[in-house]
Amino acid sequence: MRRLLDCARAYFADLGISGKVSFCFLHISTYAASKAAADHLVRAWHHTYGLPVLTTNCSNNYGPYQFPEKLISLMILKPFEGGGY
Repeated sequence: MRRLLDCARAYFADLGISGKVSFCFLHISTYAASKAAADHLVRAWHHTYGLPVLTTNCSNNYGPYQFPEKLISLMILKPFEGGGY
């Protein structure tokens, strides 16, 4: 995460005024402990270097290899199993 933030900071520093106005580092997070540490790093870069950041905390992400007990997977699979919500 630190390398990514350092690259974003260097890129942001090289932008002109109009580029800086429209730039934002988007950090997509969840609630796991490792993600919380990354959240703190992102906030630190914002406060220390003025890097514009936006952190989202999704309640549930969906993708390949999703565990079937997770919310979105569960809601998709339940009707096919004959179970209700």
